Amino acid sequence: YERIACGYRRELNLKTKNQERRNQLIDTAFHLLALNKTLIGETIKEINSLVNFIKENINKNLPIYLMGYSDGGTISIACAAANENIDGIAIGCCLGNYEDTSLKRNATGLNDVPQFLNYFEVEDLISLIAPRKCLIIAASKDHIWPYYLAKKIYDKVKINFQIVNNFKLIQVEGNHNYYPKEMWEHLNNMIDNNQN
Repeated sequence: YERIACGYRRELNLKTKNQERRNQLIDTAFHLLALNKTLIGETIKEINSLVNFIKENINKNLPIYLMGYSDGGTISIACAAANENIDGIAIGCCLGNYEDTSLKRNATGLNDVPQFLNYFEVEDLISLIAPRKCLIIAASKDHIWPYYLAKKIYDKVKINFQIVNNFKLIQVEGNHNYYPKEMWEHLNNMIDNNQN
């Protein structure tokens, strides 16, 4: 899977002075809004197509987990909230209410959905993942999504998961970064605990 507006899928036909990758996402997001679409919506559609293809054509019992950091974590949350064929997610450096995080950064590109706060907040999306597995890695010094903001969401929605082992918040020391060792270790433990 390759993200829309990144890599080979970068929009080359839109004339822009924005050379920074973040701004190229914004250009693509606004272009999609003009077409009555959203970047996150189109991304969810593509990942759901892949998940559904695997379930229908390869193995309907194959567990599928999404893993992502930053924007990849945001995408994982939205996809799992929308598709019950996703068995769980492992996300990092992406959890906090929009008003405390993304909306403080002006336009983000990925989450530009007109008036979206009238319809949902991050805690609503996380609640839709319950009772499936949800592992959250949050860094203490993350300048966008610090641990204390992830903890606020975790505390609000943990009751929805009912199975304690299916919802974990892990604090790591560091900044906005991908923590693969911690993510894989804790996800594998969550999966193994469920099989016992």
